[in-house]
Amino acid sequence: MKTKLILALTLSVLAANTYAADGSSHTPGAYRVAADGYDKTPGANAVAADGYDKTPGANAVAADGYDKTPGANAVAADGYDKTPGANAIAADGYDKTPGANAVAADGYDKTPGANAIAADGYDKTPGANAVAADGYDKTPGANAVAADGYDKTPGANAIAADGYDKTPGANAVASDGYDKTPGAAAIS
Repeated sequence: MKTKLILALTLSVLAANTYAADGSSHTPGAYRVAADGYDKTPGANAVAADGYDKTPGANAVAADGYDKTPGANAVAADGYDKTPGANAIAADGYDKTPGANAVAADGYDKTPGANAIAADGYDKTPGANAVAADGYDKTPGANAVAADGYDKTPGANAIAADGYDKTPGANAVASDGYDKTPGAAAIS
């Protein structure tokens, strides 16, 4: 009798837990079946309101239904992919040459270096003030081009007022234009 009683209790417990109140089988786990009878994709809010699966990640599907390119602001307003890097596409849609201000206002590449292209579009010769106002290269050195455009002979006051070269040394050309013999009072 004892065996029949244990068997009857076991069957009644099993029968009570086998069927749900609505008569359908439950998927293991709480609330695995949605209200409309479709299975939920595992995870919170995995099925969008329109029934499509959401791409994993926050806001991974754009408002127009296209997948966003991974990364912040990776798709430009016009739908094209942005070139990686900040401000990598210029306002006119061309790629900027890497580096700050690498494309001049007229669209040509700047020669590397500060102020490397003169106002008239020619390359400056490297060095400060290397191109004279008239566009000719200055001879290296301070004040190397005289006011009349001729090269100065190296040295201070190397060209006399009359345009002849002075003989090296102090007062080496006499007032009458002859060379002084080296030494004091060499011409009597």
